[in-house]
Amino acid sequence: MSMAERLEDYHSEKSKLLKAIRRLENLDKAAGARLERIAGNLEAESFVLAVLGQFKRGKSTLVNAILGEPLLPTAVLPLTSIITIIRHGEKTGITVVYKNGDERKIGKNEIGEYVTEKGNPNNIKGVERVEITLPSEFLSRGITLVDTPGIGSAYRHNTDITYQFLPDVDAALFVVSADPPISEAECAFLEESVKYASKFFFVLNKVDYLGEEDARELLEFTKNMISQKTGGRYGRSPVLPLSAKCALEARVRGDKAGLKRSGLPALEKEVERFVVAEKGEFILRSCKSRAIAVAQEMLNGRMIEKKALERSQKELEELAKRFEEELEGILSRRDYGEDMLGLEQKGIMGVLDKDLAELKRRALHGLTDEIARYANSLEKRGNAEFAAAVDAYRQERVLHVLEHWRDNEEEKVSRAFSEKMRKYSEDVDETTSRIEKLASGLFEVRIGNIRTDETLTLESRFYFKLSRVDDTRVSSMLEPLLPPPIFRKRLVSRIPQDVEEDLERNAGRMRSDFMERMEKSALDFGRELNEKTDLVIAGIRGANERALAIKKGSGGKAEERISQIEREIAELKGVIGSIGQ
Repeated sequence: MSMAERLEDYHSEKSKLLKAIRRLENLDKAAGARLERIAGNLEAESFVLAVLGQFKRGKSTLVNAILGEPLLPTAVLPLTSIITIIRHGEKTGITVVYKNGDERKIGKNEIGEYVTEKGNPNNIKGVERVEITLPSEFLSRGITLVDTPGIGSAYRHNTDITYQFLPDVDAALFVVSADPPISEAECAFLEESVKYASKFFFVLNKVDYLGEEDARELLEFTKNMISQKTGGRYGRSPVLPLSAKCALEARVRGDKAGLKRSGLPALEKEVERFVVAEKGEFILRSCKSRAIAVAQEMLNGRMIEKKALERSQKELEELAKRFEEELEGILSRRDYGEDMLGLEQKGIMGVLDKDLAELKRRALHGLTDEIARYANSLEKRGNAEFAAAVDAYRQERVLHVLEHWRDNEEEKVSRAFSEKMRKYSEDVDETTSRIEKLASGLFEVRIGNIRTDETLTLESRFYFKLSRVDDTRVSSMLEPLLPPPIFRKRLVSRIPQDVEEDLERNAGRMRSDFMERMEKSALDFGRELNEKTDLVIAGIRGANERALAIKKGSGGKAEERISQIEREIAELKGVIGSIGQ
């Protein structure tokens, strides 16, 4: 299946599922909140796509080209100084959000007064961010687009703002350009960015300034640098040639041929491929599973209620009593499963602690020797310069070791966590199945078994920066005044202690992050699974109670309700069939 066919199929399936959810809502208002949550997850499927890069690479122009209008200000000098967040909306709206929590609605022509250095130098207006909503086909795919200040300009606070925003990035559109080629500052920023965003799209902007051969050479050079600076992680990622300026002009004119030549459609297609293939299809699959589960619960309840209406009031009261008695024994096993899950989480943390201890033991000696060799190899220089060089090298090497370990451990812990979650999910499914079989036997009706696809991963990736000590470590004010040979000897002798402190500090942060994310994920996952069981129980109880209430009233109402149930059963079977096709 081609990507175009895949996209068409995805949007068709999504639309069909949303219609089915609305049909279910009309059938049963009591399930409205759950169904609305499923529909919300399906419709939102949003992720934050941040436009990152050095100042004056054409980031704001690229955002404007994507949006199809010159919305954000652009200029020759470094301009953007505030984060701008752009989401899909039925109509255009622009809100300035201040650091003190105040908000102000503004017009398009006022944006520059808040997001630029000229209009808001050094952010004297205290702006936290500017939020924009507007109707956009690109944004309607669930994308939240973010324009960030450029790094590396004369305005240090702009770089700081961009770095501070990195933990909120899901995917990044990393922009470099032909004038000049990718710089050392951009490479350093890219190395930092890959610790946060899980997906990158690379763009070489301003290729309209180059000839065909020069553009080809620069694309190859840029791709090699990206591969080198990310340790080969993005070595196979394409670098897409683009002219944001030409794209914006073509989009404003409605020039389809010019737009295609600009390279923008290729970028948008690559982003949409990610949205559908790597995100949308997973969400669609999960939402389908959940919607079918709700529909099956509704169907089971109606089938039980219909059978119950065919019994006497006395029989119904006896069935309800037997159901509650046997249910108590079934649920005691679920409580046991919750206790076991807590113990298994402790087991995972025990493995993590053991791995951390081994990492610190193994890394301490090797890093100490490596950093000491580096220090002793340095040419003669002043005490302060020597200390700064050794300190920077030590921290760089420690962080490199920790980051490599962190990525491997993340995968290991995620696998272990997913396996424990899967076992717990199977236990809950077994409990639910036993409850369904109990109801099926008591009411002498064949009801469908409910299964859902659950998310079996940790809540998120690591969203913290490994700690770096910014000040060069000097034990006293007088130490830098020592003769260089003595100063160097004392500093080198402290390397083992400094390395140990670096490892200990960051290992503690990583452990806390693992524990916090695992506990949150387990809590959310357990709550979701138990809710599924509780809803099955509530559906069975509700069906019996409704039938009992009718039996206590008029007999004619029972026949009327049975006719209504038969119509609803037919409708529910049709909905389940349409979702499952």
